[in-house]
Amino acid sequence: MSKIVCPFLGFTTEADRVEKPCMLEKCTFYNTSEACCTFHEIGKASREYLVSLKKLAEQNELILLRDRCESFTPDEKTERMELYMSQGQLSKAKGDLERATLDFKKALILDPTNPRAHQTLGDIYSVQGIFDEAISAYKNVLRCDPDSGETWIKLILQYRAMYSHLPHRETLYAEVTQKLRDELRAPADLLPRSALRVVAPVVYGD
Repeated sequence: MSKIVCPFLGFTTEADRVEKPCMLEKCTFYNTSEACCTFHEIGKASREYLVSLKKLAEQNELILLRDRCESFTPDEKTERMELYMSQGQLSKAKGDLERATLDFKKALILDPTNPRAHQTLGDIYSVQGIFDEAISAYKNVLRCDPDSGETWIKLILQYRAMYSHLPHRETLYAEVTQKLRDELRAPADLLPRSALRVVAPVVYGD
């Protein structure tokens, strides 16, 4: 837990370095309506601003790469794509999901149908609880490989997570397979047999 130290309190003496207690409402910088120190709010706002700058810089990186990739040869695209995939996997292993997400997005700019990149992005979004993005990523995998039973399970689980707090979730569970058939243009009568065997217990199980 971080410790907030007021710059105006200081210490009692050099020999006895004990912090003085906060004066709370007696202090000009104490926000009585929010029951917190103004300096704490400034620090929070500064951190949020830095996060927004970081996100803006990442978006600019993606835009720049999208513009530049038109001049790359096929070999250059493949080489750079593999580099971003490797960097992304390394960042993911280290727990740096933000950096990993950026690298996999770069890989997809160079190879938009890369199932590995879509799959890993889906996994990252799933861990972060960003269900809609995870669903989109897994759908992109299934458009390339509709027989991927593992991806079908992951996709269904994202829907289940989104529906879990709804009173009519059982009805939604029953409808989700048909919805996926339509969106992914699967055969009208059945999902791929290999996928159906692993998807059915997830959809209709407890």
